[in-house]
Amino acid sequence: MTATLQATGGLVNPSTAQSYGTLPPGGAAVSREFTFRVPANATCSNEITLTFVVTDGAQTARTFKTYRLGFLQSVFSENFDAVTPPALPMGWASAQNGANPGWITFPANPSSVPNSAFSPDLAPAGIADLTTPAVNVASPTATLDFKLQYNTDSPSDGAFLEISIAGGDFQDIVAAGGSFVSGGYNNYIYAFNNPLGVYPGWTGNSNGYTNVSVQLPASANGSSVRFRWRNGQDGVFAPDDGGINIDDVVVNSIPVCSTAGASGQSNNRGDFDGDGKSDLAVFRPSTNIWYQLLSLNNAFSAYQFGAAGDLNCYLTERFRRAGSCFAKH
Repeated sequence: MTATLQATGGLVNPSTAQSYGTLPPGGAAVSREFTFRVPANATCSNEITLTFVVTDGAQTARTFKTYRLGFLQSVFSENFDAVTPPALPMGWASAQNGANPGWITFPANPSSVPNSAFSPDLAPAGIADLTTPAVNVASPTATLDFKLQYNTDSPSDGAFLEISIAGGDFQDIVAAGGSFVSGGYNNYIYAFNNPLGVYPGWTGNSNGYTNVSVQLPASANGSSVRFRWRNGQDGVFAPDDGGINIDDVVVNSIPVCSTAGASGQSNNRGDFDGDGKSDLAVFRPSTNIWYQLLSLNNAFSAYQFGAAGDLNCYLTERFRRAGSCFAKH
């Protein structure tokens, strides 16, 4: 069997046909490498489709492989570690209805130490909302990623995720056109006394943190959005020793492709978003936080750098030991 990469869709210099030999039914898989150049006018974050002609004796077929150009860089992140509990980070908001006390920054059971955002699962009926600051979305393939842990009475108590686009009303993320890549809703939440009514969401016990990734609605591209987690309880059953934990929230929105010069390195120092322009950055040693204001889309983000007890690593082109720490340039 042989496969030939076609010079279609603007591909330049596809490599020659590759032979896979004789492939018996149920036998081991065989891999071959192909090379090509992306069209010079290709748009970063767009998709490109490769077409292969596969020949097996007198039989011929076509198969396709689609790739997305570049990668998405984060424009917003929050791990709740740079504030003192129970305060939420700047721009975040908690609201409650009924007996639920709302969301707080909590120093127990975080995904990344020392804190997470937490809303308890209590017996009295109530609703607790956690809302993010506004985030600018600059890609039709932007994602929201976060760590989620839940321990609630199933199916009467639980949480779900909403989005507001360009200042509009909040809608369930799926109803608004988004889709879960991983860690999606696990059940319908329903109870007569739950103020939120019947809705799909997260309920029961996740048995630890799960990675949630959400493909944002295409309509969010080019708009400012806000996210809201809603936690509702019916107040009938006894509460579990838990609730809802949210941690390590990241919005990946800026599409980045190569802006390298002939040397293969960025032409500008301090270019964090890949647009060829230097960006503003501040490091605060007291909290180990980097703050970035990106020139592309004027996006703001904050990242924790290291933690107490970390070792300094001396970077060289070979491995060297610094205490128990290894580093390689």
